[in-house]
Amino acid sequence: MRIILLSFNNLFHFDMKKYILSFLLLIIITLNIYSQQGWFWQNPLPQGNSLSGSYFFDQNTGYICGGYGTILYTTNAGTSLIGKYTNSTDFLFSTFFINQNTGMAVGLRGAFLRTSNSGNNWFHSYILNNQDLRSICFIDENTGFICGSNGILARTTNTGLNWQISNSGVLTYLTKVLFINSFTGFAVGSNGTILKTTDTGLTWIYSNVTSSYLWTICFINNNTGFAMGSNVVLKTTNCGSNWENMNVFLGTIYSLSKFDSTNLIAAGGGNVYISSNSGLNWTLSNTSSNIIFQSTSALNENTAYVFGMGGTMIKTTNKGINWVNSTFGNRYSINSIKFYDSNIGAASTRHGSLLVTTNAGVNWIERNVVSNDNLNDLVIKNENEIFTVGQNGIIYKSTNFGLNWISSNYFPDHFNKIKFLNYYTGYVIGDNGLFLTSTNNGSNWFASSGTLYSLKDIAIKDSTNIFVVTGHGQILKSTNSGNNWIEVASGYNSFSSIKFINNLGFACGDYGFVVKSTNGGDTWNSVFDNVDLYNLNDIFFVDSFTGYFVGIDYEAHGLIYKSTNSGLNWFSLYSGSSNRLNSIFFTDSETGYIAGSYGTIIKTTNGGGSPIGIEPINNNIPNEFKLFQNYPNPFNPVTKIKFSIPANSGLIPVNIYIYDITGREVHSFLYDNLMPGTYSVDFDGTNLSSGVYFYQLISNDYSLTRKMVILK
Repeated sequence: MRIILLSFNNLFHFDMKKYILSFLLLIIITLNIYSQQGWFWQNPLPQGNSLSGSYFFDQNTGYICGGYGTILYTTNAGTSLIGKYTNSTDFLFSTFFINQNTGMAVGLRGAFLRTSNSGNNWFHSYILNNQDLRSICFIDENTGFICGSNGILARTTNTGLNWQISNSGVLTYLTKVLFINSFTGFAVGSNGTILKTTDTGLTWIYSNVTSSYLWTICFINNNTGFAMGSNVVLKTTNCGSNWENMNVFLGTIYSLSKFDSTNLIAAGGGNVYISSNSGLNWTLSNTSSNIIFQSTSALNENTAYVFGMGGTMIKTTNKGINWVNSTFGNRYSINSIKFYDSNIGAASTRHGSLLVTTNAGVNWIERNVVSNDNLNDLVIKNENEIFTVGQNGIIYKSTNFGLNWISSNYFPDHFNKIKFLNYYTGYVIGDNGLFLTSTNNGSNWFASSGTLYSLKDIAIKDSTNIFVVTGHGQILKSTNSGNNWIEVASGYNSFSSIKFINNLGFACGDYGFVVKSTNGGDTWNSVFDNVDLYNLNDIFFVDSFTGYFVGIDYEAHGLIYKSTNSGLNWFSLYSGSSNRLNSIFFTDSETGYIAGSYGTIIKTTNGGGSPIGIEPINNNIPNEFKLFQNYPNPFNPVTKIKFSIPANSGLIPVNIYIYDITGREVHSFLYDNLMPGTYSVDFDGTNLSSGVYFYQLISNDYSLTRKMVILK
């Protein structure tokens, strides 16, 4: 298994005038890209997925790709953005358009997306042995190249319809492929790998002058080019026959572009650099201690964009002298989100501030609490009173909804959670096992005996019974306000969250597990276990039947799972986010909020939508597996594929594969966990030619295949 680390905290501050102006502008360009799946972005705007690749036809028209299948489109140099729905959850690293209609994007695990109608529809498949695909480029409308992990270099001569693997001669991770003319191209990658071809990619020659990771390459003319990466800058003046280490140390550079033959822009880590003398010297142009820039696009001799984590887009129109933020919102990672009623809510950040709303999240306003403290949790007592706690061992209280703050005495712990039993009685827990109690609405706090364990969350079942979960895989119970604790469950991975609703208890934690109690917390049993889900960070039940948990998996998918039968079965929802999801809160059965890294706040008004990629047909539970004939058939270009899962199957994986007449797989729908029911999925054959195709449903030992016809 692979852990993709995609985390940092935030970006820029805004004064209020800029904040309001940006909001008014972004009303026009705000993209509820994933609203059809149930969740839409509230912060940042227009969206908060990481942006890692871009391609511009000219100074106005371009595409940007990134996490969770994100593809954005602009026709006015980024002033407004249009979200292109891809039906993909893969992290996309690179995109390229060979004309106004036909374009492609590549990403993790061989993800390959292709459109022939300007991104309105995308054909999604996995190619090249499911290797990570990092970069794509074309030298004409027919001939293109892809590079990726394990030395993958592939070539197409038919506009990306088919790809043939070339012999790169290496097994290193190739990160960028670039052609400077129809014959001469380069690829760079890990261990200082540089590959060169002079015969349109038929053969590749290896060279190496450094052991450092190379991430990007750019030529300013036919002879002079630069390869940059992990604290290394290489230069060639003879078209790559030789490379010289410039001994320039800029940190990690992920992307390099040219304004013209003299002026260049490089970005990576938290820095943007500008060179005005053909790469001889570099000047720091923009910096942030908590940002990762991943892609650059120079649109003309003055204008460039830099894209990065959390949907970051910054723009210069004067060769990097000044920069403006082209997106809106706060990108401080959020640990907790809570609401007092349907309108009043707040979220605590890792930068010592709260984001507050009084209009159901239409606007989020920053309230500073303390400089740079990691605020882990909060409680909203009423329209005025808020408590928040963090890693510096101090409890903060506001009586005017965050405008001013009163701090408690220092306690020797990193606080994780704060909860109140009633208006006067509250509890705070911490990493070092400290358990604090207040009986006068937070005016004073005193410590009980606590425990020796790291306390991660607290649930107050009633006035007598308090439960905590630990970082050592235990659930502890106290019946005397934390003075003594009884271990009621152990042997699990690190817990992160525990909740009670009436007599039902639920807790979740690292490596994808959920446990449940039906007797008020006396005993606990596993109801969900999936080690491929990296971290489950929070769990929330709307009522005794309907609950959710959130987190992140190993491939940077923000996870949302839902149960409608008291946690017996769970199915995944389409989050639309590639960010770590840390906290979830519902104000009623349909309206909920999720918060996470890079300032992520997403909202649902329909209970989170349907399971990923499919639509439940009705509430009737069938008694057998069934794959129905697609409708319409023949079709052009979209048809519906309907199938049923019987009542006795439980929660099971379901895969649907599409094959052409030769048996070649052309598309797939992969669902990890589906409950019994009847479902429908839309298949789009826009990028396929007329002919006979087969669709096959496979689930455990069950398999059924049917025929369909595309008629154009």
